[in-house]
Amino acid sequence: YGAKVAMIERGTIGGTCVNIGCVPSKTLLRSGEINHLAKNNPFLGLNTSAGSVDLKKLMEQKDELVRELRQQKYVDLIDEY
Repeated sequence: YGAKVAMIERGTIGGTCVNIGCVPSKTLLRSGEINHLAKNNPFLGLNTSAGSVDLKKLMEQKDELVRELRQQKYVDLIDEY
């Protein structure tokens, strides 16, 4: 068919889910869940511990995941132009 489509995006490529919605929030929620489980282990024969939370590192890891997903999913959009 040969049709071409132009997409105009005011915000960052990837939209809400990748940049500020599902991906970042679920990453931080999961890290909190893991920390909680380590502190509140229900299994008597399993020793766990949770150290202090390094929020800066968690945020850096979350930001890196967002960058990687944006690169993997949307890099072709820019290369075409």
